[in-house]
Amino acid sequence: MFCRYCGKENSDDANFCNSCGKSLSGKSTPNNTQQPAPARPAAEPTANLAIASLIFGICSIPMAFLALWLSLLCAICAVVLGKISLDQKRPGKEYAEWGIKLGAIGFGICVAFFIIYIVSIFGLFAFMADMIPSIS
Repeated sequence: MFCRYCGKENSDDANFCNSCGKSLSGKSTPNNTQQPAPARPAAEPTANLAIASLIFGICSIPMAFLALWLSLLCAICAVVLGKISLDQKRPGKEYAEWGIKLGAIGFGICVAFFIIYIVSIFGLFAFMADMIPSIS
C-alpha cells in the first residue's frame, strides 16, 4: 500500500504511514506520532569577517615599524576581508569600512617606508662613490 500524502510504500495492514504519520485509511492521526519540530528562525550572520578586517587594519600600522613585509600582509588581509564582508552584506559594515581604511593607511606607510629605503640605499651609494677617489 502506498501513502496518498507522501507516496511512500507501507505494509498492507498498516493504519498510518511509516514516513509521514498520516492516516492511510483517511480517518484520524494516531496520538503517538511525532509532530515535526517547529522551524527555527535563521541565525543572523555574524560580523566575523568585518571584525577580522578591523583587527588586521589596526595591526598593519604599528607593524610597519617592526616588519615591513608583515605590515604589508596585514594591510592586504584587512582590505580583502573588509571587501568580502561588505560584498556579503553582513552585519558590522562600519567595522569592515574601518578595516579597509586602516589597511589602506598601513599599505601607504609600507610604500612610503619602501621608497625611503630605496632612496637611502641609492643615496648611500652616491655618497660612497663621492668618497672613493676614482682611478684614472
